[in-house]
Amino acid sequence: MPGIALVNASFRYGRQLILRDINLETSAGEFLGIIGPNGCGKSTLLKGMSGLLRPYPGYVTLHGVNIAENNHGYTARNIALVPQNVALPALFTVMDIVLMGRTPHLKLLQYEGKLDISIAIEAMEATRTVQLADKRIDELSGGEKQRVLIARALAQQAGILLLDEPTANLDINYQAEILNFVRQLCRDKGLSVITALHDLNLASQYCDRIIMLKDGYIWRQGNPREVMDAAAIREIYGVDVCVYPHPVNSLPTALVTPRDMSGSN
Repeated sequence: MPGIALVNASFRYGRQLILRDINLETSAGEFLGIIGPNGCGKSTLLKGMSGLLRPYPGYVTLHGVNIAENNHGYTARNIALVPQNVALPALFTVMDIVLMGRTPHLKLLQYEGKLDISIAIEAMEATRTVQLADKRIDELSGGEKQRVLIARALAQQAGILLLDEPTANLDINYQAEILNFVRQLCRDKGLSVITALHDLNLASQYCDRIIMLKDGYIWRQGNPREVMDAAAIREIYGVDVCVYPHPVNSLPTALVTPRDMSGSN
């Protein structure tokens, strides 16, 4: 049974149609990447998969049941979303924010217990934010805030993790660290991860399957070798690239081709 499935799903904001006729299934243990140019609907697709945005027409299912029929608590315990540009309360500490991930597991007016705190610390250790536990959010850099948001999602212990540009504002070492960690979660715990990425090469190196969005449709999907070729990238992004096998693992790697190859300035 798929974790999340979209069936002929279209998403819009008001009268503006963003995505149309999306058919997609996710599975446990899969690292799924969503790529495409700015404005193509990557964030919209993640919101639709999380239940924050309802499709019309079409529908989204979670574990085989229409997500519109699930109660909010069930969805929150099974799907964790890390959106972009989240407004966090400035005076809250990192520990406060990460513990918010435990909310779906608590009863009304119930406080976090020792187990919740232990899970939060484990999530912070995994994202290298445990040393920031007592810091206020307004004292953090953009990259640190991003890692705290991922720690909050991990503390939620959902089986499905939706990440919207998780490597934004991160140095290359943290990009690799976060994506390595997330991929390991897929392998070891069967976590289903769906992430929107701008960086084509990160998507190629880390994702089991890639979806290319164009003009509101899924234009192409498959494993990196099936999706990442020069013609497809030119069609999607309007730029010429050279695609060659990575010297370590032979996965496709794209380099932009300068338009002026004459060598003149």
